[in-house]
Amino acid sequence: MISVSLLTRLDARDRALFMRWVIAEHSSTGTRQLWSALTHLGGASATISLCTVPILLGGTIAHAAEEGFIILLLSHLAVQIVKRSVGRPRL
Repeated sequence: MISVSLLTRLDARDRALFMRWVIAEHSSTGTRQLWSALTHLGGASATISLCTVPILLGGTIAHAAEEGFIILLLSHLAVQIVKRSVGRPRL
């Protein structure tokens, strides 16, 4: 089991890293574009679209890509349902 102090330290480091790399008004256009692109690569559109490439090309990994596609689709749907049904203030 993970100790509370470890989780507290991880949270503090995560927040410090976020504050160091946070996109602010003083950030360059290139920095903002980079972080925006990285954010979108982890989103539903990019992950599901990238999973369809091996399906369309066929080959040895097409079956695994089909399974990945279904799992990604279901997980993104579940996340959207939870996000829309649970009220939480976002910063």
